[in-house]
Amino acid sequence: MYTCLLAILQKLSKRTPFLAKTLASFQAHVIISKFLIIPQSHLYYFTLKILKNMMRFIDLNWRNDNQHIITQIFFCVRSDLLDNWMETTAEANGLVQKSEQEFSQFLMTRDRFMKQYEQSRYVSVMLREQSDPVLCAYAMATHLS
Repeated sequence: MYTCLLAILQKLSKRTPFLAKTLASFQAHVIISKFLIIPQSHLYYFTLKILKNMMRFIDLNWRNDNQHIITQIFFCVRSDLLDNWMETTAEANGLVQKSEQEFSQFLMTRDRFMKQYEQSRYVSVMLREQSDPVLCAYAMATHLS
């Protein structure tokens, strides 16, 4: 049961640093690290993966007190070539702000494309309804600009 919960939590926080920062701000690493006591391989592995995702945002005192967990993450969880899971929060804050900016930019772009789609759909319906070519050209010029 806990394995599925941790697997879903890991999938959600894998590519989204602002979710990992939120988990770390609620001290979720303290609760999640208690799952390491349970002798189950999948549970242990997903716990280490979640802690790896949150490690950038965890305070220095917890890192110093739990070096054995960091060592287990290093040995048990696969790292990418440019994986920077041990960087400090000052560097990671730039990533969070960048992700939030990218997300807001994505929303603005999506809204703009939806408006263009709705306008083109509206114009195509108007063009089908009107048979006069002059009125069709006027409708296209006013709604597409």
